[in-house]
Amino acid sequence: VTHLLWARQRTLALVLIASLSLPSSADTGTVWVFLTDKNGNDGRPIPWTVHADRELADLPVTQQYAAQLESYGSLRTRSRWLNAVSIELPDADAERLGDLPFVAAVSPVRATRRAVPPAHLPARKTAAPHQDYGPSFEQLNLLGVPLLHASGLRGEGVRIAIMDTGFNWPDYRAFAHLNVIAARDFINDDEDVTDQRDQPVTGNELALGQAGHGTRVLGLVAGNDPGQL
Repeated sequence: VTHLLWARQRTLALVLIASLSLPSSADTGTVWVFLTDKNGNDGRPIPWTVHADRELADLPVTQQYAAQLESYGSLRTRSRWLNAVSIELPDADAERLGDLPFVAAVSPVRATRRAVPPAHLPARKTAAPHQDYGPSFEQLNLLGVPLLHASGLRGEGVRIAIMDTGFNWPDYRAFAHLNVIAARDFINDDEDVTDQRDQPVTGNELALGQAGHGTRVLGLVAGNDPGQL
């Protein structure tokens, strides 16, 4: 029994010593490494044939640069448009990356904490003051929208860009409250983003129109018609 107890104590001591010798996760971090150029790049840009020329930004990150950076740590992702890679590595090595001739800047990836959700409030068709959801209440309640409204979160001051086709927003009272800052039809090169009859979708196809998909997406994002939506 004494021998068995000693063996258990010895095993526990070995586990503790091994645990103490492991590197702490606090000694590592994740950074974005922004590169100076795309020299020596033999990759292909993303094909883009509709009213657009291929640009340098469409080329992938230079593989030689990524391979050299990977020797410092674990490569997480790469962005051709930022011309940058994200890498997890020891903090001490992160400071050395700026000395590499092809590195323009190094920026830490910030860690954030999720906000504590507000206390649960009973859902009602008028859960938020002066807000009548009408028949849209059930689906909005599934997403927790009434709770957000009751907490005072209604999206005021938020600027949203939607890329789609067929925005017939002037035709519906659910959009009367919107402040549309700018609109542009990049496909047909004009300022009219509505579903124009007989206007092709891509500028070079035979099509009946642009469809009304943009209207429906805008309705999901910002539609407001008391008693209905």
